[in-house]
Amino acid sequence: MGILMFRINFYLAVALVMIFSGCQSTSRKLAKKLEDSVFRLHLEARPDGSHRIGEVEIYRQNPQTISVEKNAFLDERYITGAEIIEDGLGGFVIRVEFDRHGRWTLENITTTFKRRRIAIMAEWGEVRWIAAPFIARPIQDGVITFTPDANREEADRIVEGLNKGAKRRKKNSLFQ
Repeated sequence: MGILMFRINFYLAVALVMIFSGCQSTSRKLAKKLEDSVFRLHLEARPDGSHRIGEVEIYRQNPQTISVEKNAFLDERYITGAEIIEDGLGGFVIRVEFDRHGRWTLENITTTFKRRRIAIMAEWGEVRWIAAPFIARPIQDGVITFTPDANREEADRIVEGLNKGAKRRKKNSLFQ
């Protein structure tokens, strides 16, 4: 019993020293994680008074409040790449491509829930709801393209973070 207690205290002491001494590997992992962007797709929902539905405000110029499912149906884990495309009118759109799972999920959601919106939340150092495109038709190719409520610098940071995360996940994947 005394040896077990000593072993537990020893491991606890080592862990505390690593935490408080600013372990290099831990801080590097945190820095890498902070470079990635968070990207979540939430389905518009009818308010029903349950804890599953929440209200979000989208668009800063002309704010709109919409009710959405609190749980995202798709997130950054399934992104294979993102890019900014010039729209030819001095503006731009963000194009995000998903893997096989993301493509399947996006197709099922957009087929089942036509005439609703997809609320898009992004985090790139700031957390903001950046778009709410209307589902007009099923998205079968696994690509969502939207005009973000973001300036060009913010959009660049979002896309860069999404691509860094996708590249890291591909490198760490067992099924390349």
